[in-house]
Amino acid sequence: MDRDRGFRLRLSIAGAFLVILLGLPIEAWADQVKVGGFWISKVAVQDVVSGHLIYLSASGSEINQPLAKVQALKLDAYPDLNRAEDAISDKKFTEAIELFDVFQSRTRHPWLGQWVAARRVSTANHLGLATAAVNAYIELIEMDADPFFFERAPLESVEQASDTVKKQIFDRLESIERSRPDAVHPKFHSLLAKAKTIQARSAPHRNRETVLKADPGTVLEDSKAVLTRSIDNDDAITRLLRRGAFEQAIEAANEQLASTAQKLAMRLYQHGIAQLYLAEARKDLTLYKDAGLSFMRVIAHFPRSPYCGPALIEVGRVHQQIGRLDLAEKLYDRAKLVLDTKAEPELVHRLETFRKNLEVNP
Repeated sequence: MDRDRGFRLRLSIAGAFLVILLGLPIEAWADQVKVGGFWISKVAVQDVVSGHLIYLSASGSEINQPLAKVQALKLDAYPDLNRAEDAISDKKFTEAIELFDVFQSRTRHPWLGQWVAARRVSTANHLGLATAAVNAYIELIEMDADPFFFERAPLESVEQASDTVKKQIFDRLESIERSRPDAVHPKFHSLLAKAKTIQARSAPHRNRETVLKADPGTVLEDSKAVLTRSIDNDDAITRLLRRGAFEQAIEAANEQLASTAQKLAMRLYQHGIAQLYLAEARKDLTLYKDAGLSFMRVIAHFPRSPYCGPALIEVGRVHQQIGRLDLAEKLYDRAKLVLDTKAEPELVHRLETFRKNLEVNP
């Protein structure tokens, strides 16, 4: 405790010294901390120590805020972090996790890397991306993060994962437990036990859930239209989509989008298709909107790609599903102008079907 107090005192002195040295007025501090649903502005965030966020207030006082009360951070020096938090506020969780992934590789401050990894855990967990959530959780172990960050293990997404993903997660967690038994937090053992229990419980009961997630008839019926002539049929993500393994396809697309700049238009389109069909299977409004965002990125960034027309159809479909029929109609009109009617007859038929549904259900 004395060591912590001394460390915090040094932080306060260092912060005050910087203000004097640089002639920086307190009013110029531009970091923000969200507590109790409200943003506290004009602060200078310093560090994370023993489960507390340390920052200097607008008055120059040192504040030791328990991390359990801190909902979000915005740091003046890191605009990508701030955009990620804005995306979460707007319920654009897929955009947020992509921004967090990019930001994670850039930060040099250990405490901030831990904070962002924890945000990736919670965001991926919210989206049901079990592999991404567990990977970020494991990164916290490798960082030797503050114990607080291990409290929020991604149990929900692990429970929702397919049997294959559960098995992969369990094997990886078990390997870490064997290799680093002293490095893991008690919550890690809870996550490992949860993965093992879920895997054992779900293995004999594959019928209805497996059909829904791994082989729904809708994706097979629509595959010629949805998986356009331009798409790489031998691509691993395309094969996942054809099987209806939508959750795995989302995770695989996220990994590709985060690791390479190749085939971005195709990856974004695959990502949107997986989100759209998973949204239809789960009747999940948030996933519909996330799918729409993926398609809109294709349209905005790759307007001349062969995926622009298909993306316009699918984002129209998203708006039709969420009740914005006026926007759906306009998007279908745009798609009709872009599509090559001779080269993509299946897409034209899909577009005409959706338009007829608009007329039947105005």
